[in-house]
Amino acid sequence: VLREWRARLEDARRHGTAVRPLEVRGTAADGTHRYVEAHASEIGGRRLVLLVNRTADREAKAARRAGEQLFRQLVDAAPLAMLVVEADDDTVSVNRRFTELTGFEGHEVPTVTVLFEKTYPDAAYRRQIRDEWMRRIAEWRDGQAPFRPLLSEVRARDGRILHIEVTTSQVGERRLSTLVDLTERQRADAALRASEAQFRAMFDSSALAISLVDLSGRPMKTNRALSQLLGYTERELCSKSWMSVTHPEDLETDVTLFNELVSGIRDTYQVEKRYVRKDRAVVFVRVTLSLIRDAGGAPTFYVCMVEDITKKAELEDALRQAQKMEAVGQLTSGISHDFNNLLSIIIVNI
Repeated sequence: VLREWRARLEDARRHGTAVRPLEVRGTAADGTHRYVEAHASEIGGRRLVLLVNRTADREAKAARRAGEQLFRQLVDAAPLAMLVVEADDDTVSVNRRFTELTGFEGHEVPTVTVLFEKTYPDAAYRRQIRDEWMRRIAEWRDGQAPFRPLLSEVRARDGRILHIEVTTSQVGERRLSTLVDLTERQRADAALRASEAQFRAMFDSSALAISLVDLSGRPMKTNRALSQLLGYTERELCSKSWMSVTHPEDLETDVTLFNELVSGIRDTYQVEKRYVRKDRAVVFVRVTLSLIRDAGGAPTFYVCMVEDITKKAELEDALRQAQKMEAVGQLTSGISHDFNNLLSIIIVNI
């Protein structure tokens, strides 16, 4: 330290300039360490040395460096893709997860401008996203609204299209943006919508009357076949309970079986009964009601399948009538035969 100090004094004397300040670390009388900045100037034949205590500044710088290091470590270790926009609103740094998600290393996207050019290669789309991004940043900074998440299609380094949701928050003088990959979720949503559309098509086009029934016994969804069978629209059916369209004479049996289903005694039952259509006509049906449980085993809803057996019931009724007539015919024939035998005996005697 002394050699450096003498060298600076000699340099200032030789060139006629001020002595360059020198910061040194020393020990105070109480044993604590201090950082001191020494300034010197020549006054006549004397040298004036000014000592400025820089300990607090040095500690503040060290704290800032430690905080900066911790911040960078936390950002890099985060499970979500993140990018940090510095106070100049253009310089960017990214974390490890960002690189894993998009394929771009930090040195490849050093600024917001380059980042947008690489992740939004289409110029028109890039302008659209950039304008919307700046609009939301302006709203957020003016306090008009919190930063609204921005959805966009980002092109990864390998050409894949990612559906990304970006949210931004302020950390000191910098902006911290978090990127959530919605690609798989959107694919899953699309697959779910396709599956639901397929189910609905099968549900509606089924020749068998079907309804999904809640745990209280009220329909949630019905298909066209059921509406055609009972004469009610789907909305009308979903505003009724099955008890209200069941023939009064069949209600007791139906209620008993449904209560057994609700209480857990059984998971399914089948019954033949009558429904009263909207036009008050009676239809004979075979109803199969099954309980559907979730993955944990809890009851969720019932599936009700209704088969129209009106023609079968009419044929059975006609068969029963024919059997009755046949029995009456046989009885009449037997009585006639016996009566003829009696008449023959009487005639012979006469």
